[in-house]
Amino acid sequence: MDKRKIEISGEDMRRIARYEITFRDLVPEGNFMGIEFVCAGRYETTLEDLREALARMRESDPPLWELYSDWFGPLQRLADDFGLNRFDDDEKNDAETSEFPGLKTTEGEYFSDLLQALRYACEGFEDDEEEDDEEEDEDEGWRLSQELNLNARIDQIDRFLENRSKPLDEWRFSSDEKERYVRQFESDAFQAKASEPALALARKFVEELCEEDSTLALHIKGYSCYGGNRLYPTDWRASRDCITRLFEKTGAPGYANTLGYIYYYGRCSDGVPDYDAAFRFFEIAALNNVDEAIYKLGDMFRHGYGCRKSERTAWELYWRAYGENLDAFLQGKSASFADAALRMGLVFSEGINASIDCEVALEYLLRAEYAAKLRVKESDFFGYAKVVANVEKKLAEVREALPDDFFQDEVQFFYPRFFNVLADANNRCELTRYEDSEGRVALVAKRIPTRSVPRPKAILVTVPELSFCERTHLATFTLDEDAEVWFKDDARSVRYDFDKFNYSDGRVNFYYDDELVAWTKSKFYSFRGAKQEACGPEHRFAVVRFSPDGRTYDYFCDDAAVQPGDRVIVEGYDGEKEVEVVETTTRRESELTLPLKRYKNVLRKA
Repeated sequence: MDKRKIEISGEDMRRIARYEITFRDLVPEGNFMGIEFVCAGRYETTLEDLREALARMRESDPPLWELYSDWFGPLQRLADDFGLNRFDDDEKNDAETSEFPGLKTTEGEYFSDLLQALRYACEGFEDDEEEDDEEEDEDEGWRLSQELNLNARIDQIDRFLENRSKPLDEWRFSSDEKERYVRQFESDAFQAKASEPALALARKFVEELCEEDSTLALHIKGYSCYGGNRLYPTDWRASRDCITRLFEKTGAPGYANTLGYIYYYGRCSDGVPDYDAAFRFFEIAALNNVDEAIYKLGDMFRHGYGCRKSERTAWELYWRAYGENLDAFLQGKSASFADAALRMGLVFSEGINASIDCEVALEYLLRAEYAAKLRVKESDFFGYAKVVANVEKKLAEVREALPDDFFQDEVQFFYPRFFNVLADANNRCELTRYEDSEGRVALVAKRIPTRSVPRPKAILVTVPELSFCERTHLATFTLDEDAEVWFKDDARSVRYDFDKFNYSDGRVNFYYDDELVAWTKSKFYSFRGAKQEACGPEHRFAVVRFSPDGRTYDYFCDDAAVQPGDRVIVEGYDGEKEVEVVETTTRRESELTLPLKRYKNVLRKA
C-alpha cells in the first residue's frame, strides 16, 4: 500500500528544528502508520536552533522513547533536508588539523557533538511505525534529563555564541572544557608535538584551574616544574607549592614521596637538604608501599640523615624494595627496579650490613644498568639519566676490584641452570635443538603461553663473568663436541614442564606431564649471551658540570678546541648556562646511555 505523503513547509521545518513542534503534531490521526514526510525545501538547522530545542526539552523533559519517535528519529531520516550533515567533513578536518586538539572552537564541532550526544541518549529506541500508539505504558520510562546535563549543554553553547566573535585567548571555557584540554599535556609525546600557541593556551588554562584548586592542574604544573618540560621550565618552588597543596588536599602517598625528594636534595634551598622533612614524607610514602620511598628511606637510615643511623634497617628496606620491584619488572611494569637493584649492588660492594662481595655486587649492578637503560629509552624524565651515570660509575669501580681473569667470553656450566628457572611456577617450555655456526649442538628453551599461564613472565638472565644481563623468555646453551641428545620420536622440538639432573648417569632429563620427553648428556653447557661489539658512528662529548659538587652531563661537542677545564655555554633546562668541562670523550652510538636525539649540544666557548 502506498504511503500517504505529508509535506513539511519551510516554516514548520524551522519550528521542528527548534522543538517548537514535533513530527507528531503534523499528523492529525496521532500516529505515523502509513505516513511519509516530505520536505518542501532545504532548511539548514543552526546551532541557535538546537540551543532553543534544548531549552524547550529542559522545560518538558520528554521521555526518551517519545523524543526519539516524535522528533529525533524522523529528523535523522530527513538529515539532508534539515542540513544536519553539513558539518561532517568540516568536523573531520578540524579534528585532523586543529592546532588545539581536544578543544571545540567551531560551530560545526559544537553542532556535531550535540547531535552525537542525542544519538547516544536515544540509542536502543526504535520507531516502530506499525505499533498502535493508543496503548501506552503509564510508566513513561527513562527521561532525557537522566541522560544529558541540559543546563551544562545550554551553557556551553551560550559561551560559544558569545565567544566566536572574539580572539581565542579571550574566550570563556568551562572548567570541564579546560581540564579535558590540559589533560592531554600530561603526555610527553603529546607535548613534543604541540605548537607554541597550544602550549600557551594550556598554561593559561592550568593557571586558571590552579586558582580553582583543580587537582589535575596542580598535578600537571607540579610535575612539569619538577625538572622542567615544554609546558613549564624547572621551578622547584612552584613544584613544591603545587605538590604540597595536592598532598594536603588528597593525602595521596605519591605526593608525599615527591615532597621527600624535594626536601632530600634541597631543591628549594640552594642544595641544602632538609632531612627532617624528607624523612617525614618518605616515611609516610613508604608505609603506603611507594617503592621509591622505601629505598630512599633506606638511604636515610644508611647515612643517619634525619634519623638514627642503622645499616641493618637500610639493608632490610633495600631487600624489600628489590624483591617487590623484581616481580613487576619481569612483567614489564616496574619503573623503580633499576634504583632498587643499584642499592643491592651497594650492599655488596660497600658492605652495608653484609660482607663485601664484588662478584655478587656486579650481578646486581648489571641488573641495575640493564633496567636503567631500558627506562631512559621510554622516558625523558631528567632523573633517569642520572641513575644510569651512577650505576656505570659504580660498575667501573667493582670491575676494577675483580681480577682480570674473572671476565670471560663464554661461561661453562655443568647444568643448564636457566632451563630449570624457565620451567618454574607452573610454566611450560619448548625445548629445541639445532646446530650452531661451529657445528656444535645447541639447545634453546623458551617459555610458552598456556591456558593456566596465558602471559608468562620473563626471567632475568644475569652472568657477571660475561657482563651480561637480559630480561627474556628464553635461554640458549651450547653442548660439548661429544654430547649425547635424545628427543622423543626424534623430534626437533619438545615441550617440557620440569627438568632434573640425574647424577648416576650424568644426564639432564626433561619431563612433560611426568613423561620423559628428552635428555641431554654433556660435560659442560656453554653460555655466551648476546654480547655485541660497539658499533655505529663515533660521537665526541664534553662532560660538563653545572656546579662544583654537582653531577656531570654529556653534551655533543664537535669542536676539538674545547678541552677539560674550559668554560662553555650549553642549553640547560631553563635557558643557556655557563658550565665547566670536566673531560672530553668519544663513544660509538651503541655505547650511548640515552637515545641519540636526547643529547644537547655545546653552543660555544664562554
